[in-house]
Amino acid sequence: MDPLTIYFIVPRIERTGGYEHQALALAQALLRDPSVQLRIVTDTPAARRNELPASVQSCCESFEARSPATLYRSFSKEFSAARRRAPTVVHAHALYRFSASALAAALRHNLPTLLKLPTEHDASMLFESKRPGIRVFRPVLKRLDAFVCPSRAVVDELQRHINRTDQAVFLPNAVDTFRFRPAEEQERRTQRLQLAIPFEHVILFVGRHVTRKGGDVLLRAFAKCGPSLPSSVGLVFLGDGDRKPDWRKLARSLGIGDQVMFFDSHRAPEPFYSAADAFVLPSLFEGMPNALLEAMASGLPCLASQIGGVTDVLEDSFTGQLFPAGSVDALAAKLPGVLLPDARPIGSAMRTHVEAFHSVETISRQLIALYRKLIAGRVMP
Repeated sequence: MDPLTIYFIVPRIERTGGYEHQALALAQALLRDPSVQLRIVTDTPAARRNELPASVQSCCESFEARSPATLYRSFSKEFSAARRRAPTVVHAHALYRFSASALAAALRHNLPTLLKLPTEHDASMLFESKRPGIRVFRPVLKRLDAFVCPSRAVVDELQRHINRTDQAVFLPNAVDTFRFRPAEEQERRTQRLQLAIPFEHVILFVGRHVTRKGGDVLLRAFAKCGPSLPSSVGLVFLGDGDRKPDWRKLARSLGIGDQVMFFDSHRAPEPFYSAADAFVLPSLFEGMPNALLEAMASGLPCLASQIGGVTDVLEDSFTGQLFPAGSVDALAAKLPGVLLPDARPIGSAMRTHVEAFHSVETISRQLIALYRKLIAGRVMP
């Protein structure tokens, strides 16, 4: 197969957020494809790139804190040289000033361009916001070859604003099913001991501790259904954010303070999934949450709000695991069920589902096919 050069434009790749997480997972899969030469360009300071996996560090370059004009010239020089060597595509994983400069430079050199839009809110903001910077950049947006949409909701919102429906490409998020895998009961107990988790049964929450993630909904639901839960069950919250102090205070006020543990965000959350019996995603809105895919890959029975990309993952085969976003009563009614023996086959089926449709190998193959399709349709001067 003909060689292909792919540029990932990833602002602040060292952070542990959703788009950064996806970019790293896909990068490691693409690096295993001999037909691909991957280059990652980021504004992460060079000194912090040592936080990245070694394989990613080797293909990563920093363009640090420069003016838009300087960034544009740097990207233009980079892309001009790259396109002379091999077919080249530029994929921005989030839209910031940094990636906007890259996309504008790529269009100057007639390179295929893609931009990921994580949620429908991002899609509407780009085309409806009155902010001067976005309004100035909007003509560039309309010239992009494709918008990578991780949920059908993003596709639907985007198609309200674009002229060509084929610009909106549904491509769900991916999960590394080798990294995230089911744990045997002995491993589960061992992980709890190592993490100093005293509960015999663990319900896990993973995500930023911000309002839209709905941690307060989970706390209230847990308190409400307390009599229906085993006495030795506890909640484990993994993540950081400005609502963490409020959620700690809420847990105490609900009388469940000793049944809730808070851990800081971790680059390697696998031990927490291995220590858990079940997972809950109580978000008020999402694109396609990485944490849900990781929990499913770990074989955990999951409950999730019926929103955004969550419905793309669960609605066909796991409708019983969905509840209306923000509904404490609906979540409280379902929580006891995820700790019953009958829930274990649900976790196994969820693992099978992500292996089939969301593995990083599957999604990276689809992404490469999209890149090659865009290059084949590009008329080079």
